[in-house]
Amino acid sequence: MRLRRRKKDRRYGCTTIGSSGYTLIETVVSLAIFVIAATVFYMIFQHAAASYEDQCRMELAGEICRDARRKIDWRLRNARYFWVSGREAGRLYLQEEEDGGWEILTADDFQPDLEEMEIELDFSGTEEGRLEAEIRVWGPKGRSGGKEILASRRLSQDAWGNWNEKY
Repeated sequence: MRLRRRKKDRRYGCTTIGSSGYTLIETVVSLAIFVIAATVFYMIFQHAAASYEDQCRMELAGEICRDARRKIDWRLRNARYFWVSGREAGRLYLQEEEDGGWEILTADDFQPDLEEMEIELDFSGTEEGRLEAEIRVWGPKGRSGGKEILASRRLSQDAWGNWNEKY
């Protein structure tokens, strides 16, 4: 049996006979690149998920505003007379056409079942023969806490029942 000297690979400095795996440095570098790429993809996914959640909240708030507007419209069609007290801009007093009784319309009548959102009505611009209303839906302000207006609608109705809706 003849003994031979192992040949060295001149580029990497490692032996060619019996070396079939990766070196420790190559493994650590590939793991580091994988962790960085996974972190970037995770951050992109988190941002997209948060944007989707915000958009869903805004859409839901818009639906709550539209529903409140429809209910106000329905109650005004069945009313003979309406007025707002100067001190209570969030209350609309309606006199029903059928029995002549008075009904008070407040934000509590339109409150959604969701705990995180609340509705606010403002009838401060109402005059005789013209109803001015603003419907606002308040909700959580992202992850920072606090409240913000998620949707708002301004409405005006004249004595003939013609609506003007502004976003």
